Amino acid sequence: MVQENESVNRKLSLASKDMEIMKDKNYKMADLKGLEKSPNSNVIAFWNPETKKLYAGVMNLPVPPPGKQYQLWALSNGKPVDAGVMEVDPSDKSLHEMKSTEDAQAFAVTLEPKGGSINPTMDQMYVMGKI
Repeated sequence: MVQENESVNRKLSLASKDMEIMKDKNYKMADLKGLEKSPNSNVIAFWNPETKKLYAGVMNLPVPPPGKQYQLWALSNGKPVDAGVMEVDPSDKSLHEMKSTEDAQAFAVTLEPKGGSINPTMDQMYVMGKI
């Protein structure tokens, strides 16, 4: 019972933190919709231009094959900037802190080798959305 109670308290704490971010008017939201490769995929990103903090929540992405991982990219003046790699757990819809991002007009997610890539693999782009 103690472990179950601790687990529920952790989930409640995460949900509260997520709600604070979503309600904070300083955060801009980007709804990253599925592209041709995976039309049902969806990721949401919350970016604060003042603090440069970035959070992402995987709403729906296929579980990646072994040795692969999703990577979030901030698109700044048409150039992709690494915003970090993401784990996909279908049961976890919480927001995860990504790399701080100086400037962004849009965000995209690609499937990359585990650990991420220096440049996005364009034919492996799953979602994209503008701020």
